[in-house]
Amino acid sequence: MTTTSSEVGRPLCGAPSAAAAFFRRWLTAALALLAVGIAHAAPTISITAPTVGSVVNVGTGVTITAVPVTDTGVTATQVQFLVATSSGGTGTIIGTVSSSPYSVTWTPSVAGNFWLTAKVIDSNGNCATSSTSFSVTAVVPTAVTLSTPASPTVGSAVTLTATATAVSGATISQVAFYANGTQVGSAVTSSPYTTTWTPSAVGTVALTARATDSAGTTVTSSTVNVTVSAAAPTVSISAPALGAVLPLNSATTVTATATAGTGATVAQVQFLVTTTGSSPATTTIGTVTSSPYSIS
Repeated sequence: MTTTSSEVGRPLCGAPSAAAAFFRRWLTAALALLAVGIAHAAPTISITAPTVGSVVNVGTGVTITAVPVTDTGVTATQVQFLVATSSGGTGTIIGTVSSSPYSVTWTPSVAGNFWLTAKVIDSNGNCATSSTSFSVTAVVPTAVTLSTPASPTVGSAVTLTATATAVSGATISQVAFYANGTQVGSAVTSSPYTTTWTPSAVGTVALTARATDSAGTTVTSSTVNVTVSAAAPTVSISAPALGAVLPLNSATTVTATATAGTGATVAQVQFLVTTTGSSPATTTIGTVTSSPYSIS
């Protein structure tokens, strides 16, 4: 075997040279640091719904959804949602979710601007927060309320009254009234929002008011159910004439004219005589169930 001059003096199975040992230590440390860096890479998170600048309604639930992103082998252990009333302000926790989909429902109770943030914690304990500039605006929506009318009767006019308010930046264009889904009269275009309704039949009627604002949004009031009753009957005595002088012990025909309310019939007409004096009394002298309504 031939040995070159460069190999002379190098041990075949001995310890590595100092340079080789240093390189191996450096490589081991670098790989360890790289492994640690990969294991603890911070997650990220962003809110995907609602969209930035959305206008939401006071009193209506809003679904807030966030999407966390973690490295391979790392999972999101929980996502926390917060709402603040100022940019960068301390938010109030409105929900915490530990599994996908990461969504909560928030119902704003007052009008104003709100800032939404989401925080994620991963399985390595790393934490991240979404952008703090994500804001939405809550507004009081257009609304209409129908007042309960006085007890209606067939053939008698009843006033229907509604109160309507428009969302900020808009005005009420019109308010229309409905009885069992059929519009009553013409829509009212200015306050006070009232109309006259004359029911034509007895029974239960569902009344509603429908408001339309200048932005084209239409809302309907809660239903007000009313019971329409028959109009009260009328009756008058046509004979004898008022103030007539009647002979004693002689039969006198007493005649009445009776009219039933709309949708009803006259069931009976009862005749009564009231005496005056120290002991006044009223006595029924006859009952008639069909026309002509007369007794003698």
